[in-house]
Amino acid sequence: MKNMKRTGSIPEWIEEMTSLHLLDLDHNDLTGEIPSAITKLSGIKFLLLNRNPSLGGLLPSGLSDMKNLKLLLLDNTAITNHADDLCDVVADCSLDCPCCTSCCSVEDDDCNEDALIASYGPIYEGRRFFRDEYHFFEGSKPIQG
Repeated sequence: MKNMKRTGSIPEWIEEMTSLHLLDLDHNDLTGEIPSAITKLSGIKFLLLNRNPSLGGLLPSGLSDMKNLKLLLLDNTAITNHADDLCDVVADCSLDCPCCTSCCSVEDDDCNEDALIASYGPIYEGRRFFRDEYHFFEGSKPIQG
């Protein structure tokens, strides 16, 4: 649901989507806070909430319990609390906000590169591919799935 001009808040019923591995709400017009219900998605690996400038408030405390989470993108949001406790849980954080003090800085050369995101595995949006295609990676070579 990336870049679909979605508005409003993330619904509480999101917790019912228990088989979800990827939630890509990147580049929409979401508002409100990230609901605590999102922390019930125990199997989620990729949580992309970035580029929603009106999505703000505090990160739900349960995010640090999401042990399967590999990638959390929150850049260009209005999140206001520190995300430092997530650094030990999430393999990488791409955070661009005053509240984020460690994990992965946007100034780091290897932090927000396509190769870094691709290294997390199954779903990657390459510049040459359509979003509705899935790409699995072996080394640096994409394989369409």
